[in-house]
Amino acid sequence: MVNRALFHNIVAMKLCLLVVLAIAVCHMLKYNELLFQPSAINEVTGHHFPALSPPTKLHIFEYGKPRTATTTQFNMVCVSLFLHIKIHYPELLNNTICNIAVAEKNVTSREKAAARFFLQRDDIPQAIKSHVHEPDPRILRNSTVVFTTAVSKTEANQTLANLAGKGFNVGLVQDKETMALVGLRWYIQQYAEFFNLTSQYITLMDEYFQDWDKLRQCCGMQMSKYFKNELLPASLKKVGMKQHQFCGEIDINEIENHFINNELYQLLDGYKLVRRINRPSVVDGDLDGTYCLRYNEAVRRTHTDGNKTIQLLNNIYPDIENHFYDERTNPLGGLEHLIPNAENIPHDSTVYSN
Repeated sequence: MVNRALFHNIVAMKLCLLVVLAIAVCHMLKYNELLFQPSAINEVTGHHFPALSPPTKLHIFEYGKPRTATTTQFNMVCVSLFLHIKIHYPELLNNTICNIAVAEKNVTSREKAAARFFLQRDDIPQAIKSHVHEPDPRILRNSTVVFTTAVSKTEANQTLANLAGKGFNVGLVQDKETMALVGLRWYIQQYAEFFNLTSQYITLMDEYFQDWDKLRQCCGMQMSKYFKNELLPASLKKVGMKQHQFCGEIDINEIENHFINNELYQLLDGYKLVRRINRPSVVDGDLDGTYCLRYNEAVRRTHTDGNKTIQLLNNIYPDIENHFYDERTNPLGGLEHLIPNAENIPHDSTVYSN
């Protein structure tokens, strides 16, 4: 009797394990389907996305609150726009811009004037990144497509309704809650669909952003605050701050070298007006195979945990290049050849109004 009871218990346990395994497999299959059936995301997340379609004009305005993955969204939109131009409007590729950032605070009239100027030009495809509270219709054209970020899917749906209600053309509202559920790859599919990209470029984008996302978190001026805390000298570490989930375990040199040899990285690197997005952040130096290793070592040797001082790392350690002050003092950022008499752009941002 004891043996029979034991046998029944073992059988029952095996059946339970099989049921659990079957449920897990079903969830995996359902997740994988998301990569090929975008509409299925609504069932899993309860998140509403607008019907995506190619932009009527080639001007993109991306914005969002700090720490809501705005840089991740901007880079995916920028790369997608660049590839869209390469496929559908190759004659405009040399004029495609992804390197004007308009901040909500301390933005200069000159920056706004430059942004407005480019948004009036049909021959200059452009993506602008900003941390404004809401798009300014005085700067945007009616045909400009707006992308933005949110923390939760509830906030994303509210933002979408608000923007659409005010007449903006909304591309996609990306939120951190959904990103945590479906991952970077699913969003790449969404941007690729919006910009009519072929499967060849989707594969390249997937490989590109898998590496870039690691470098973004584990290297450079805007690295994860958790990993930066790990790098700082013991006297400067914040007690009780959790460790980053993977930065301390990866070979940053290997990832950087793999990234700079990526086909898409090398393609972008050949175009002056978009190549800055190949960096971990636009204010970092160009990657060269050892940049991240040298930067992280510089953080280990720094004498302060303040960001303002870390922005001066290139002065403390001459082998560390960054572009923080370049971005603030030269808002045209190498675009002068597209503007007649660029040095005469007035400081009045309303000069280019329709």
